Amino acid sequence: AVVSTQSTGEQQYQIVKNETVFSHASIYGDLVYIFKEPISTFLGHSRSETKPKPASRRNISSRRTAATPDVMLEHLKEKMSRLVAVNSVEAERLDKEIRYHIQTEGKVQEILGEISDQVTASRS
Repeated sequence: AVVSTQSTGEQQYQIVKNETVFSHASIYGDLVYIFKEPISTFLGHSRSETKPKPASRRNISSRRTAATPDVMLEHLKEKMSRLVAVNSVEAERLDKEIRYHIQTEGKVQEILGEISDQVTASRS
């Protein structure tokens, strides 16, 4: 099968699933997020590079990095920044989604703090 950086996660999964004979293909993660994105979104080098440069020659400062838990949120922010001037409806939808994720993360952190406080208080 041909691996294309422009094919989506869903297309790549179907290729693997169709070619897997002695096992079964599985996919994990936020399928809403990764299924429709081009594979190139998740690659570590730009499309113009034929192969990654050795670490000593990479210009790492030109690439944005994010902690693993923040990758989806950072991707949405980047996508929204590209859409603001082009598609205000889609940019507004992404802004709402970003705010939802930020609020949800805040609630999760608050609940985890309460649980931690209760557990440590019960051990005293």
